[in-house]
Amino acid sequence: MTPIASLITEIFPNGIFSLTESNQWAMIVLIGIAFGSGGYLRSRGHSVRTYGMLMVVIAAAFVIGIQAAVATDIEGLSFWGMRGEIVEFPLTPVVIAVVCLIGALIGPTSAGLVGLAYGLGHFYWHAMPPLEIINFAIVAFFIGLLLRQRIGGTAYNLLRIPLIAATLGAMLHTTLLVATSTLMEIGSSGFFRALDQALINATERFPVLMVDAFLGGLLATLILLLVGRLSNS
Repeated sequence: MTPIASLITEIFPNGIFSLTESNQWAMIVLIGIAFGSGGYLRSRGHSVRTYGMLMVVIAAAFVIGIQAAVATDIEGLSFWGMRGEIVEFPLTPVVIAVVCLIGALIGPTSAGLVGLAYGLGHFYWHAMPPLEIINFAIVAFFIGLLLRQRIGGTAYNLLRIPLIAATLGAMLHTTLLVATSTLMEIGSSGFFRALDQALINATERFPVLMVDAFLGGLLATLILLLVGRLSNS
């Protein structure tokens, strides 16, 4: 079986037209992103080539999101990798780097769409609360916002460096993890017990997340330096 055929079989294990409800919603939202981003980019004066590039990135983020969900399922973990041993998904720094590049070169909204597509990939593999999907979009938008802000001063100039923006994004991501996990468990465990468990889980995940953010941010920083865009941002 060719790599492309293997990928299609993995994404559509029961056939292209045999989709579960979560599969259908993921595909509908993904198609909505494709059409919506086209209109948004045209209104902002971007070229067709920019739109095409963003579509490729969004599709790739969706597929990588599926791969990440598969990796956590294989290890018997929850979506966030919050139970049992922490799983390191090797493409996570690449996703973070791409979010930084899209945020710096196109804008925070486009970066948020890439993050949303990545979350939809997880949702496609197994249904999850919408808050968990939106977390990815919020963090990606936040990173893009830091990279595109034009406030003067040394501190704000530093925020336009992907390495720093990605690190702050990882901190926001951890905060959202705690909030989401607490809300999901508060009904069965009570607020304080749910919060305590969420903090323990987030503490276990935080070092891996920071390494991912550092590597992804560093990669994006080096790429922008090579193409001469960091000094001009």
